[in-house]
Amino acid sequence: MKFLQILVLILGLTFVASGQKQVGNAILTGSVFSQIGEIISNAKITVINQKGKRFETLTDEKGNYEIKLPFTVYKRNFDITKLPITKYTIKVEYRGFRIFEIKEFNFIQTKSRKMHLDIALEVGIL
Repeated sequence: MKFLQILVLILGLTFVASGQKQVGNAILTGSVFSQIGEIISNAKITVINQKGKRFETLTDEKGNYEIKLPFTVYKRNFDITKLPITKYTIKVEYRGFRIFEIKEFNFIQTKSRKMHLDIALEVGIL
């Protein structure tokens, strides 16, 4: 009988927790350019979450990138003022240019679960 009570308690807590949030994917998109507006293909985009997990991609021939990131998704009726912010470090590298880095980029929940970030790289010191 004690086992059954514990099982019911665990299932009940799981149901309550899953009603508030779940982990899904969000998408960060954008383009990478030089400081004079030229597209940069094959630039390396690295995104690092607060736990140190890395997500990487390259820009395509048009300088565009898209990267899926884990993201906590809350139900619509959850108090939006109490949402934790998902923070990432974003780094862009391409030979001949300075490394671009944003620390603690705040990825916020939107209906589309997408954010767009265009980046202009500065020519590095040769």
